[in-house]
Amino acid sequence: MRNYLSHAGAVDAAGHTSQQIRDANELIREGLRHADASYKVAFLCECEDPSCYDAVWLTCAEYEQRRAASQPLIVPGHRAPAAAEEQP
Repeated sequence: MRNYLSHAGAVDAAGHTSQQIRDANELIREGLRHADASYKVAFLCECEDPSCYDAVWLTCAEYEQRRAASQPLIVPGHRAPAAAEEQP
């Protein structure tokens, strides 16, 4: 997956930003617009670690709920980016 993201410009040799990963997750979700809502999908962790490429497994409905609540997708045990921690 990293090669695809590198080719798409979402990451570089130094890592990625959480905004780039959120954008990539939006592309993943958009590509699954007509998928079965019960399937779990591997979205990318949006934690503060620029070298993290761990998966957050959610259904598309769970993804939409998190986005509606402005919650970043974070693997348990990882830290949210500082900007996300400041959001209400």
